[in-house]
Amino acid sequence: MSRWDDSVTETAEDAKRFWSSASLDTLHQMMAPRWAWEAWLQAALGGITEPGSVFEPGCGIGLLTEFLPAGCTYYGCDVNRDYVAEAVRARSRPGVVFEHRDLDDVLAAGQQFDWVVVTSLFGMFPESVTYELIERLWAAANKGMSITTVNKRLFGTHPRLRFEFTSHDPDELLSLAASLPEVRRVVLRHGREYEQFRGHYWQRGLVLHAWRDPASDRRPQLLPSLGRRG
Repeated sequence: MSRWDDSVTETAEDAKRFWSSASLDTLHQMMAPRWAWEAWLQAALGGITEPGSVFEPGCGIGLLTEFLPAGCTYYGCDVNRDYVAEAVRARSRPGVVFEHRDLDDVLAAGQQFDWVVVTSLFGMFPESVTYELIERLWAAANKGMSITTVNKRLFGTHPRLRFEFTSHDPDELLSLAASLPEVRRVVLRHGREYEQFRGHYWQRGLVLHAWRDPASDRRPQLLPSLGRRG
């Protein structure tokens, strides 16, 4: 179970309903403090070792695009129409595409990208569903995948917290990543390893990077048409 104020989600559909109607203000509150959120985005992008196409499911207002490595193109989707509209307004440019679309539609269509970067998707999803989703997202990644989440061992509930996000056990997360098909290397970093998070609750976070074996020789596919926008 996850919660934000009086909203409680127990299923994936609950989470989708919550985010499809959540206000921009709710998203901005989640991204506070902004410096920490931006630092996590950059930590997630640290798994990209070469230019390529980047897919961000649950892209929100597209803040990740401000930190894309040189030479990368980007496709982000979100179930919240207002978030996508703000992303299009503020951050659209050549090679960057935002779409109001369910990530399940993207995965069901078999679209593939070089890099899949998951930065805020799991916050209100059931933990068991996120493990299944990681495997599905990995199938869409030709070169690698990065995920930011919360350390289940360190992030307990507190009566004064407005939220209770989905969290993961580090060993379980690492074990799943190591079992992914054609995975070559996996690295799990703890928030406390980043100097900027020391002394701050964001040190309880986790950053997972997984890289695919180049010998798998998966052919990259093009981004969706630039004509399709939210």
